[in-house]
Amino acid sequence: MRQRTVNIAAIILWSCFVSQQVSSLASPRGRKPPTKGKKYSKTSENKRQGYLQRSSGIKTKRKKPPKWEKEGDELFFLHQDKNKGTVDDSESSFDDSKFSNPRELLKARFDAKDSVLAKDPDKKGPETSKKEDKKGNPASKFMWGAIPTGPILSPKLNKLFNQPTPIQSKAFSLLSKSGATSSNVVIASPTGSGKTLAFLLPLIANTKRDAFGRILIITPTMDLAYQIQRVVDQLWDPINNYSGLYVVKPPQTSGGDDDDDYVIDSDQVQSWTISEMKMCKSPIIAGTPKSLMQLLTYCKDKKINLLGDLGTVVLDEADRLLQTEHVARGDGLGGDSPALQALGFMKKMGVTFDVRTVGGAGGSSFGASGKKRYDSPLSRARLVCASATVGRTLRRQMMEITNASSIDKAADLVVADDRTGKDEKRRRNSLLPASIQHMYSLYDGEGQVIDGLYTTMRDLPPAPTLIFPGKTGVANMVEELQARGLEDVNTLRDNMHFSDEEDGLDESDAQQTWEQSPIYVVGEKFGRGLDIPNVKYVFLAAPPTSPAAYAHLAGRTGRGGNEGTAITMVQGMKDTKRLISLSEILGIDLSSAVKDSSANEMDTKKEKEDGDLKSAKTATTKSNVDASKATNDLNKLSVVELKEILRERSLKVSGRKAELIERLQA
Repeated sequence: MRQRTVNIAAIILWSCFVSQQVSSLASPRGRKPPTKGKKYSKTSENKRQGYLQRSSGIKTKRKKPPKWEKEGDELFFLHQDKNKGTVDDSESSFDDSKFSNPRELLKARFDAKDSVLAKDPDKKGPETSKKEDKKGNPASKFMWGAIPTGPILSPKLNKLFNQPTPIQSKAFSLLSKSGATSSNVVIASPTGSGKTLAFLLPLIANTKRDAFGRILIITPTMDLAYQIQRVVDQLWDPINNYSGLYVVKPPQTSGGDDDDDYVIDSDQVQSWTISEMKMCKSPIIAGTPKSLMQLLTYCKDKKINLLGDLGTVVLDEADRLLQTEHVARGDGLGGDSPALQALGFMKKMGVTFDVRTVGGAGGSSFGASGKKRYDSPLSRARLVCASATVGRTLRRQMMEITNASSIDKAADLVVADDRTGKDEKRRRNSLLPASIQHMYSLYDGEGQVIDGLYTTMRDLPPAPTLIFPGKTGVANMVEELQARGLEDVNTLRDNMHFSDEEDGLDESDAQQTWEQSPIYVVGEKFGRGLDIPNVKYVFLAAPPTSPAAYAHLAGRTGRGGNEGTAITMVQGMKDTKRLISLSEILGIDLSSAVKDSSANEMDTKKEKEDGDLKSAKTATTKSNVDASKATNDLNKLSVVELKEILRERSLKVSGRKAELIERLQA
């Protein structure tokens, strides 16, 4: 009897063990189901059932991504993709098929009666008033607004800037964390809202001035790197004329403006660069992906521990660096961008962004303590991405870089507007500052964009202006504007480095006439992140190919809460439909930049201006020919006038100004 009881107990125990093993195998990742008495939520049960079904090959419905992420990806699609079905335009309530005239189409789509755009009354720009206490005294000397920046930075911030913007306040607390509590961050905020200071201020406030190489900033252009350097110099006083941010310049150039024109220089120059960097003791290093790759390659070959104390890597204009636009479209051009190559090369030097990596060579979560990383485990660095156009594609790229199991675990998202709200109109409106007025200017005839742009400028009050010339080209646009009597026309290279006294343009410098108003002509490729203060007008020679491009280019004005106007030149039905498509995706309305007049009056005015301009050119050319024969001082003539003389003499008109003068003197 006793033996029988023992056998029954053994059978019961064996049955329980087998049942437990079967349940363990059926659970996701081998986890056992909760025992009796423990809470097991419905959400967990749904996840478990979904996992079991997917493991069996059964298709299940997954949670849809947030609408704001989908809308963020739509910003990268080309206008013509809508006709291919890539972007759904079925929700558009506007039918443009019955219009054959672009002027009528624009008037029907945008209310031409309103000279000022109807803005969302609930949408507010960055605050401009300084924080004061009840007695009317300025805020504490240890505070900048509500941000505790300390006794050194606070006086400078209160003097240089107004109250911090919402994105700066939200990013400060998150980026100020260090060690195991810190995390990767994605900053999504409109242009002109202070993203640069949002990631720069907390890093500077928590870094010693002589801590070499703690922060690495990757920028798409050298101009943006120098622009960040000027901000750093305002917060950190240079030591022995050395800035707290060292810009890694390309060692040698072949004469171009793009990174593609740079070639690798000798080891001697790279060695001199390393010596200069250590002598400056700059905590921040900045440069383009290719210029940094050249330096990192030299350091790896020579076993130089340049990244020994690296704690944070910042990707400014992250979507441009990671080529998110091509990845979102799936056109095969996204590939391995130079920025991704640089991040991959850092891993070879002992730096990783893997969120699953804990600790490192120096025993800390972010950055080592000066030990060599080549013969030690990988040390983790924090990754910070900042951009105005953030969507699901960019967040997936962050997930791949950090080897995270989900988008949310890859990086914390920092937003300070209606970007993630439920109201679709407010979500779309949050992509651009509320202080920008959007306009269009319709011109007739192909190749007449400069005449149309010049005529539109004359209808506006003179003010500092930024022009993106498109296919016209920077050099051609500068020459044509100078030929029309505009004296202060410059390119970005003419004012690449501003001194503290000349930082940007002062509104008091704006003259009463267009001839003396400062005008900048910049290529679209170098417009991302560009910040020239007090720019009133931004002209786009043609509608950009994507809403993201429009957001970044138009966002060069209306920065910091200042009023600004973005004017897009339009010619023909193709440009008109593209502009309407951009306005619908971005949720903006446009008005005509030309004063209200009938089409006949506008055409008559244009013909008169063309005739007067042609007569003026003929008279100027004739007088210049006589003057050149009499005084032989061809240097005083513009390139356009020299080319007119060469055409009259049936000579070659291409080449630089010096070549044209030599050809006339021969």
